[in-house]
This record gives sequence, C-alpha cells and structure tokens, in this order.
Amino acid sequence: MAGHTMSVSVVEKAHGTHRFKIIGADVSFKIGRESFHAHKLVLAVRSPVFKSQLIGGFMRDKRMQCLQISDMQPSVFKALLHYVYTETLPNMDGADRGNRYEMLCHILEVADLYAIERLKNIRERMLWMDLDVENVAMTLALPEQQHCKHLANACLEFMEVPEKMDAVVATKGYNEIKRDCPSLLFKLWERRVRARRSMD
Repeated sequence: MAGHTMSVSVVEKAHGTHRFKIIGADVSFKIGRESFHAHKLVLAVRSPVFKSQLIGGFMRDKRMQCLQISDMQPSVFKALLHYVYTETLPNMDGADRGNRYEMLCHILEVADLYAIERLKNIRERMLWMDLDVENVAMTLALPEQQHCKHLANACLEFMEVPEKMDAVVATKGYNEIKRDCPSLLFKLWERRVRARRSMD
C-alpha cells in the first residue's frame, strides 16, 4: 500500500497477555466509548465480510474511515482483532469459568458474523470442552444462531446421559430453552427415541 507502512509487533508480557501495535492504519472502529485502528487489507484477508465492506463496498476511499459498531462489547472486538493480527487467542486463564464461558460465546457469535471460520471452529471446540451440567442447555441454543452442528451434537450427546439430564433439567438454562426454543428439546427427544429403538 503506497504511502503506508504496516508493522505488527506482538509482545508477550510476563503475565502471559499479548499486545500488538498497529502502524499505518487506514480504518478505525468505534465500539461504545473505545476506538480501534486496523488495516483494511489485513481485515479483508481474514474475513470475506470485512472484504466486502472495506474493499469492494462503500469504503473504497483511501482516506482514514471510521465504522460505528453497535451491539458488541469492546473487549470482544479487541479479541477479534487480536486473532486477526496474531492468529492466536487472547489468554483467558485468569478469568473465572462464568466469564470465560460468556466471552467464548460472544467471540463465537462475532466469528460467525464476520465469517472467520477458523476462529469459529476453535471457539466451538473450546465451548465443547467446557460443557457441564450448568451450561450445556445454554450452549445448545448457540448452534441455532451460529450454525455449529458439531457443537449441537456434542450438547445433545451430553444431555442423552440420564444422570446428567436429571441435573440439566433443574438449571435455569434448560428452563429458558424450554420456553424460547422448544424445538431444541424436540431434537433431544427424537435422538433418545432413536437410541432406544436401536437398542431393541
């Protein structure tokens, strides 16, 4: 890009977090009260959605542009940029289980929104590994929105175990999907019926 130099510096601190410095940015994003700078070309390479917006769409202008993004937390967009520039995931070892789960869900949603398939697959696997009685029902609702078939199957398989299902039924997440997404429970019921028939 004529007139621009692009340098990405990744520095690992003692506590394990990463920071990257962006030079020569040509696009910025406003999320809440925070602003983030980036390069159109880098974003376009990672995401076909960004490519359409920034290269082939309404932002062909070479001057610095600013996009306002609503309905997204700054920390989630920061995590997205972290992956786009470093192909690594933000360190969440210090987060408690609840906050980690919430962040994973948000990043999965954003990865699906911007069609960043590798990030989506990584987050899907991490949610899969974190499944437990308390979150499996809430996790089951995610694939309906983010088109994650493997994650949906993992949730259904988890809930097929009678001992686990008894505990899942008592959770808030189960009551929410029973109210808002009864079709998901119908899928579970169908799977259990098929499993019983195959054993007969």
